[in-house]
Amino acid sequence: MESMFWADQIAAQIIERAEREKNKHPNIKCQQTPSGSKHIGNLNDVVRCYFPYKALLEKGVQATFVHTTDDRDPLKDVPARLADLDGNWHDSTQLVDMKPYLGMPLCRIPDPFGCCSSWSQHFTTVWMNGVHALGMEPVLYSVNELYKQGKLDPYIALVFKKAATVGKIVAKFQQTKSETYIPFDAICPQCGSLTNIDGFDLMKKTVSFVCKGKSIKQKKTVGCGFRGEVPWSEGKLQWRFEWPALWGVFNTIYEPFGKDHAEGSWPAGQEIARQIFEIEPPIPYVYEFFLVNGEKMSASKGNVYIVQDMLKIVEPEVFMFFYTKRPGKQRDLDLKNIHLLVDQFEHAERVFYNIEEEKNAAEAANLKRSYEMSWDTPKKMPLRVPYQFAAYIAQVAKS
Repeated sequence: MESMFWADQIAAQIIERAEREKNKHPNIKCQQTPSGSKHIGNLNDVVRCYFPYKALLEKGVQATFVHTTDDRDPLKDVPARLADLDGNWHDSTQLVDMKPYLGMPLCRIPDPFGCCSSWSQHFTTVWMNGVHALGMEPVLYSVNELYKQGKLDPYIALVFKKAATVGKIVAKFQQTKSETYIPFDAICPQCGSLTNIDGFDLMKKTVSFVCKGKSIKQKKTVGCGFRGEVPWSEGKLQWRFEWPALWGVFNTIYEPFGKDHAEGSWPAGQEIARQIFEIEPPIPYVYEFFLVNGEKMSASKGNVYIVQDMLKIVEPEVFMFFYTKRPGKQRDLDLKNIHLLVDQFEHAERVFYNIEEEKNAAEAANLKRSYEMSWDTPKKMPLRVPYQFAAYIAQVAKS
């Protein structure tokens, strides 16, 4: 009987697409920008890849699970709180002043904690520590390194060669831009900031520019006025073009994304992929963001949580279980009643090991599959201390 679990259905689509396109290796991809301590809502990108990837491996399909870190993106703002490598939060105003680095690539600005080679390395490490703690092991790629290695050169060349078509796509999806706009930024060798270019040379593989700063989050950085040229390896495609270019680099067959991209970047990305890069866009999967305690996560409200925070109160498999459920609908992670999530997980566990019966056959199958996806299931049901009892003992021990 065909599984109705959402990740199994995506896996079936991936297999069908790979067979149809003949010899296409099933590469599935996710990505994150290490702009700070990325929260558990951002984890959707990774988990929505991991579950179909796991389903593919179960079917004997040799798939690749790719995770890019967008470390050449500019620093757009400084979050109010930042996490150290141990996952502990700190007031960013008590660290190094990072405002002078706004508009510079994340890979080329210092780590505010002084323990890593750059901002991006620090927060990529914090992020991947959380991903690994949940049992997920994607192959990590630095986008900065991809530029340095020339992996994006063929796509940069196509953007320049098809400048007229590129301009029409830009003007169609970005009303503030004209058809002469070139969606590529150079890294100024004098001040280190990203700035838009005004020309390119296909033979020399260089771009020319005047450093005028760049608009980021309704603000504009101040350029230094430097005039010159740099190689393509010292620049970057802007997001709407870089995203589909990475589909081409990794031969991406499936990629999930949030509904914010579904309404903006995805429609543009499809046109760019087909008209500019001459590739077919990956199978999409649009997920809904979730609430925490009934509210959106916000640094100003202090309700932003990373994986390391969650693993202080629940086990990894319980937290992963949360992501198996209804990814297309908005859900609320109620931390005040986290024991209810644990109860749901443990009920699924007992159903999986046939200790309890679920009368609805479809629901029983879904619970078993959700439990199975959450971790590497042991042969025998684990012995667990009731969560509420353990929480009570912990409170007594502290007092």
